[in-house]
Amino acid sequence: MTGALRFALLGPVRAWRGDQEICLGPPRRKAVLVALLLRAGAYVSPAELIDAVWGSAPPAAASASLHTHIHHLRRCLGGPEDRTDSVIRTVSKGYQIWPPAGSLDLVEFQELTAAAERCCSEGNFPAAIDKLRSALDMWQGSPLSGMTGEYAERQRQLILPLRLTAIETRIAAEISSGAHTDSVSELNRLVSEHPLDERFRELLMLSFYRNGRQADALDVYRQTQRALANKLGVDPGPALQRLRQQILAGEPVAIVPTAAPTDRPVPAPVELPVPRQLPAPPVFFCGREAQLAEAQAAITKFPGFVAIIAIQGAAGVGKSALGLSLAHRLADTFPDGQLYADLRGIGTADPLVTAQRVLKSFLRALGVADASIPMRLQAQTSLLRSVLSHKRCLLFLENARDARQVRLLLPGAGGSAVVVTSRERLSGLAVRESAHALLLGPMSASESREMLSRRIGAERVATDIDAVHDLAEQCGGNPLLLSTVAAFAVINPGFTLAAIATGARNGSLDPTGTLRLELPLPHSARPRARDSPNHLAP
Repeated sequence: MTGALRFALLGPVRAWRGDQEICLGPPRRKAVLVALLLRAGAYVSPAELIDAVWGSAPPAAASASLHTHIHHLRRCLGGPEDRTDSVIRTVSKGYQIWPPAGSLDLVEFQELTAAAERCCSEGNFPAAIDKLRSALDMWQGSPLSGMTGEYAERQRQLILPLRLTAIETRIAAEISSGAHTDSVSELNRLVSEHPLDERFRELLMLSFYRNGRQADALDVYRQTQRALANKLGVDPGPALQRLRQQILAGEPVAIVPTAAPTDRPVPAPVELPVPRQLPAPPVFFCGREAQLAEAQAAITKFPGFVAIIAIQGAAGVGKSALGLSLAHRLADTFPDGQLYADLRGIGTADPLVTAQRVLKSFLRALGVADASIPMRLQAQTSLLRSVLSHKRCLLFLENARDARQVRLLLPGAGGSAVVVTSRERLSGLAVRESAHALLLGPMSASESREMLSRRIGAERVATDIDAVHDLAEQCGGNPLLLSTVAAFAVINPGFTLAAIATGARNGSLDPTGTLRLELPLPHSARPRARDSPNHLAP
């Protein structure tokens, strides 16, 4: 088979290459494909896929069956000139699918409806109507029809309201453009199918009123009032009440608000706490006062702009400790919350996948429902910027791989600040986003001695200050090595500081932050077998 891939979820689950339909196999194989497509571009773990296919009681062979389904999907989706893993990729023991642009009907539907809402906001109702009709034509029945199980039903209930909203917006645009006569019969049917949906009743009232049928419009209000009282024990919402008053007063209702929230009954919103996601600050942090002052000054230097502090330096130099200390000092300056993410810039993780996972977690923390999170990466970035546009939030992004990964997570308007740590020089952020680069070097000798003294304890340090100076010198100002030495001394009180310094000087301390000591001790000083071991490798 040759040609471009296409996928359909707005009806039966189907796929094509060019004009030829692809046989996707049994329902469970389709369920794997659906779970990947609904999170297109994102990492999906085997556990999530198993839950989507088998639910809460998977068989013992679920993992092996999942591998078999992935193998067959790769074979049937890959064309003769494609690699078999070109569509479904293996990432960090999980999977992700990258459908070509324009190949997934659900994404196309969302993009068309978003474009139609923009047309409505600009008053271009004919263009909005065309786009919405094209979007609604994609529906070929109930979404994911033929799929069973808890996962498919949950996803179906999230997708179905999108169609109702598109229908509402289309009818509202038609009424606004003067086609109110043609809307009455369709709205009567929709009210019958969705008797508690106040938005459809509002549009029906408006259609009658525009046709000169004031009594019929007011009768719709009375019917709505009875239906809501009988079923829910509530009165009509503010939009219906306001429209009734306008009709009674004979006022013109010039335009239908097409992008306003509907009065469809929904569960009461959950009041989310302000996100406070920062890890605890380092207990024994000391020194770095000049760097802290520099960073704080940079954050307040240009009010009205997003401040970005990029802390860069070698492994173990204390980037995270400095970043966390800075973030906690500034927390009260950002009352709308602090968001934290480890971007996993070390290793082989896909930076785009990591960024997309972080985007979703940030949006959820800021109160965005899963159903409202777009599928495409750039759309998620845009939504995050919209949510943060009127907030003062602090974002702490640890272990960034490169500027591109960070750029996807940056706010777009002033008021917020971003602290980034990385082993790499993030010059792209400095050039394009005017980030303040803070290159972190080793701690000074006095700071190193202070850190050891705080962690080991002043009383013990006072007994052998020369050994403390020796250890500080050997660690070269590297906070990770200093922490390793101090932890070893605390956990192994049977070793004198002088013995630890001698062992470290003999090569037991390596740049990875590992300390291994095998020193002969006087019998009276040796730890008993049940005491702390005489070696430590954190």
